[in-house]
Amino acid sequence: MNNSMRWVLAVCAAGLVAALAIAPIDVVAGERKDDADVRAHCRGNLMRIGEAVRSAVREKAPTDAGGTAWLLGQLMEREIRIDDERLACGADPLAGTREPEKRLRGVCSYAIRNFATHPYDAAAKTPQVLVVCPHHNDGAFVLTDDLDIQFRTRIELSARSKGPIQIGPGASHADLQCVQLESAELEAMAKGIRTKSGRVQCASNLRQLGGILITEMIEYPGPPKFSGPALLVSYLHRKIIRAGQEAVLRCPDDSHLFTGADAELAKRYRELTPKSPARSLVSYAVRDFSRFPINPEGMESESVMACLNHAEGAVILFDDGSVKLVDHKALGLPAGAELHAGPDSAAKLLKPLAIDDPPE
Repeated sequence: MNNSMRWVLAVCAAGLVAALAIAPIDVVAGERKDDADVRAHCRGNLMRIGEAVRSAVREKAPTDAGGTAWLLGQLMEREIRIDDERLACGADPLAGTREPEKRLRGVCSYAIRNFATHPYDAAAKTPQVLVVCPHHNDGAFVLTDDLDIQFRTRIELSARSKGPIQIGPGASHADLQCVQLESAELEAMAKGIRTKSGRVQCASNLRQLGGILITEMIEYPGPPKFSGPALLVSYLHRKIIRAGQEAVLRCPDDSHLFTGADAELAKRYRELTPKSPARSLVSYAVRDFSRFPINPEGMESESVMACLNHAEGAVILFDDGSVKLVDHKALGLPAGAELHAGPDSAAKLLKPLAIDDPPE
């Protein structure tokens, strides 16, 4: 299959996923909403997460603690794409938080079964709880391994009439005792989870950006007008990436990004042009299509975009639509070597890519 056909198939798949998806809900850290739209979105999130969890536990019954760390690990290992908004409930005030001490908790709103204390029994004749969202005013959504989602009121859960609904060993109901948002292992794994969640975010961002590029190349045949990060900035100018969606350009592990007040950040994106230095606002290296055009008849996958901000290697979007973490050895580099894009790069996959110099 040549690259052009791979691009077309990737676009069709992306379009089908988009058509079937529930419209995303804006989740702002610190804000707490709980209306019909938020609940509908939460149910959609639960189903998507529940499908991933059920698939994992039916393939091999886990014995580790579960929770956010386990879920992120499963998504990475299985290359399952769940966008950030699918991990966040609008009723959760910590969803998407940027505060470092709460960031792990902000990765995912949903409580996952604790498989260490409540092992999963594939032969059980009654449904077993896998995922819970405890953030709603008057109760909690509970998803079982038959992918049934039920809303349980505070009265049904024997929970207090006000305040957070408790989950874990001290909870008032069995459906809440078997799940956890955090575990004793989570903080010990903090660095690893941040790294893993950063790579998950990058993979999601690169797939979305790749979807835009594929659509553009089909609609406007020939090499793109812009190359490097300027290509992504042009999507802002043309409002393909709209105001408020700029997070798709940002890697959570990129230390070169501007991280000031939201109003100032929005202003900088508004003022950005394809000719402006973009390194403080755009994380990703993008192919220089003028110097390194993609060969539509080529049999090998070629790199299109990459994130160079991860210690384990480069997260690369290929021209077949796949996104992979390519470690130093596979790049032909010594372990721990700094990653560089451009013609002078020692890594073949990074040579065709361009990225602005970091701000001083």
